[in-house]
Order: sequence, then structure tokens, then C-alpha cells
Amino acid sequence: MLLKSILLAVLLSGLNGCLRDDLKIEHAWMTLGSDNETVIVHVMTAPDVAKYIRERQIYFSIVIDECGTDGVKRFPTEPFVQSTRASDFHYEIDESGVEFTSGSPKRIIADYKKPCVLLEGGGYTGARLKTNQLPLELR
Repeated sequence: MLLKSILLAVLLSGLNGCLRDDLKIEHAWMTLGSDNETVIVHVMTAPDVAKYIRERQIYFSIVIDECGTDGVKRFPTEPFVQSTRASDFHYEIDESGVEFTSGSPKRIIADYKKPCVLLEGGGYTGARLKTNQLPLELR
């Protein structure tokens, strides 16, 4: 019986540690901050992405990268949602999805020829998150 319990625990922990590659960013854009020295990155996700992050308590970053590359020039930023840290996991999810935001110095973004963004991170249960990469345009 003990052996069955151990095997079940190993199997379940393996399932929890899966990387979900079907989670997508719907829209992404950036705006200038009020100080004109900061860029605010906006990432809109579908409700299922936000729910996965909240329920699995995924600690993630909004990662700015050069479009078309695989991590050549990564700049991770802390995500916020509804004016609180996303890592608090106390945000509402409505049918249109959730908008995550982060701030970055304008000079950092200026170093990218074509900036893109993705969400990437993991949780204590082994759950992983890595979304698609979308271009960032100034609005």
C-alpha cells in the first residue's frame, strides 16, 4: 500500500510540473508613463491564462525580448494587475480577460530594434508558464 501511495504522489507531482504551451497572450502594447522616462507594458490575456496563473500561483515575469529571437536580449519585469502585484494572486477575472502591466525605463526599451513581450515563470508545485511572444508597439 505504501508503494502505491508513493507512486501516485510521484505521478501527480509530474502532472503538476507540466509546462503549458497553449497559454497565449491576446494583445500587448506599451504606453509612456507620466514622467516621460518610463514605459508601461500592457499584456492582455484570456481568462483561462489568468485563472491558471492565479490557481497554480505562478510567479512570473513580463519578459521583454528582441522579436524573433529566443532569449538573446531578455529583460524581465515585475507584473502588476489591478494596481497590485500579480504575485498576490487576489485579482478578479472577467470574461474579457486580465490586463497585466509592468514598468520599464524608457532607455531600456530604446535598446531594442523590435521589442516583443512574453509571460514566463513557474510555481512551487512545479507548474510552468511560457506564453507566445508578441510585438510591442507604442500607443
